[in-house]
Amino acid sequence: MIIDLGNINSSQELQLKLKTAFGFADDYGMNWESFGKHLTLVEIDLPFEIILRNWKSLERDFPSEAELFKEKISDFNRGSLESEIEIEQVY
Repeated sequence: MIIDLGNINSSQELQLKLKTAFGFADDYGMNWESFGKHLTLVEIDLPFEIILRNWKSLERDFPSEAELFKEKISDFNRGSLESEIEIEQVY
């Protein structure tokens, strides 16, 4: 899976992009708590590798969002018995 994080103008726009990329249900709350919850719901369908394009742009423009994103992926990997999300950050 490739997620392009360029041209993100708001936290809400980032959440919408993640909702679409991961195929989250309509009840996705568009926040990091909901992101963590929904990751576990789609665990079986997750790709082995996720490539994040324009990661540096996200870190520069929304540093706290980038940090929370990494934390949620790490939390998922620690708690998952069946899947692990490996992220390749392409700049």
